[in-house]
Amino acid sequence: MFNRLSRQLAGMFIIMGLFALFIGPMTYVRAQGNQSEYKVLFKLPIDEEGVMYSPAGEEMLQWGPKALAVAPDGTFIIANTVANNLLRINQTGEIIDKIDLSELAVGVTDIETTEEGIFALDSAAPEPSVLHLTHTGDLIARYNIPFKEQFLISVTGLVLNDNDELFIEDRAQITDKLLDSTGQLAADEQGNTGIQAVDGFSVGGHTIHIPKSSVAQETKHDETILIGGNSVDIAVEQDLGGVQIVGAHSAKSFYAQVTELSNDAAGTLLVDTVLHQYSVDGQLLGLARIPLQEQFVRVDNPIALGENAAYALLTEPEYISVVQLNLYDTLPSILPVKSRQDDKTQEIQHGESGVNSCSIYRQYISQNAYSYISASKYLNVTNTDGDCAGRSKPRYIGGPGTYTGVPYDWGGNNTAADYTSAMDDGYKAGNTNTAYGKLGCSRGVDCSGLVTRAWGRSDKKYGTSTLPEISTALPDQWSLKEGDIMNDFVTHVFLIRSIDDGGANVYESTVDAGLDRVVYRYLPWGAFNGFQPNRYNNLCDP
Repeated sequence: MFNRLSRQLAGMFIIMGLFALFIGPMTYVRAQGNQSEYKVLFKLPIDEEGVMYSPAGEEMLQWGPKALAVAPDGTFIIANTVANNLLRINQTGEIIDKIDLSELAVGVTDIETTEEGIFALDSAAPEPSVLHLTHTGDLIARYNIPFKEQFLISVTGLVLNDNDELFIEDRAQITDKLLDSTGQLAADEQGNTGIQAVDGFSVGGHTIHIPKSSVAQETKHDETILIGGNSVDIAVEQDLGGVQIVGAHSAKSFYAQVTELSNDAAGTLLVDTVLHQYSVDGQLLGLARIPLQEQFVRVDNPIALGENAAYALLTEPEYISVVQLNLYDTLPSILPVKSRQDDKTQEIQHGESGVNSCSIYRQYISQNAYSYISASKYLNVTNTDGDCAGRSKPRYIGGPGTYTGVPYDWGGNNTAADYTSAMDDGYKAGNTNTAYGKLGCSRGVDCSGLVTRAWGRSDKKYGTSTLPEISTALPDQWSLKEGDIMNDFVTHVFLIRSIDDGGANVYESTVDAGLDRVVYRYLPWGAFNGFQPNRYNNLCDP
């Protein structure tokens, strides 16, 4: 699988990367055939003074910076979410400012900038919101984003148009606009959120609309973008995994991101993403590949638009790179040809012994998972900050108070009921530190513990590497149904609630972006690059 292979190969280039850090800004370009995909503007080392990654741990997802933006003055801003700050960086790679968000946000996953300030999407907070900050980091306003489905974190990004109007993505599609009653990007005197529903993205007086099916279509290879009264057809060679608007800096053009999917022989998902620039009359102006396969840790929103260029944030084991993407008239697909099967079903070996031992229906798997996100418990000071050697407190937990959801606890295998009961007994709420192993003083659940319990298993806790003992690989992501999983066998596992053309609604216990708890959220297919779909063997309704 691409991302696992890239991690293995990355170590071979660490020495070369370290050498590059000492020679300053670079003009190195990575070639795709005879075409260079990008130009490296600068690199920054991973360290506590700058860009940070979360600690690496066994069976624990590692994560890092979440977004890139270009300010009106030409400087770059990185959502350095592990350190909970924003880094402002000049065009030669010098960090010129750090904006501390520790008192304002839990986990920022996207940023946009205008003359009016910085807009940061805090999707990891118990109540997701958009923060409007001055360019020096003072809070101007906070816009809370209401849940469109109970507990579902479906907001995925922020998008700017040519008039610096800010749009909000829901399930990777533009659905809302951030405005108050005067049409300005500021809260009114009553503090209204200013979030209004829209049907599309406006550029230069044209409305851009991308139809989206709520039902996954595995044979879909094309999509139509509607631009005013005109339509533009987009086609991929393998499976289409979604089209989403990235933004616009001109009244004459806009950018869209097109995701293509394939699978290897084991069913592992392989993802490629290409940036398309279109004029507002529907002409294709250029294509640029977003180097998803090179990402050491996933960046939720790696693309930033400048006045005359598109940029990307790339992550490698020892440093990050900010690159300028090169546009071309055509780009070949880099995904292997998917093996088309007339019969997409695969024989499921029921039970570890091969005997069909029906034990749970899909709807009850979801009910089990739902109990983790709906659990509400008052945590006292002992639960939040009591003595617990080796514990790292989940980031969303502040002082004593009522918190919804079960916290991430590395190695944890508690049910939601067990967790709430343990809080009454003086245990600590969650732990995100892997250095000391499973702690006896904390309670909660990790990613594989959630799947183990949701599948109704109480015999033992299964890990990402041992869940295959009780599950069977599926041919591809389109075979996924409620209660199935996406597993990389090393760091993380997702429990599927439903899928659509562009991604999936999942339950997961995760430390990603500082969530540090069990959540129910929507993720685009790019988040599952290198993951394999699996199905529990003991389903009563496979």
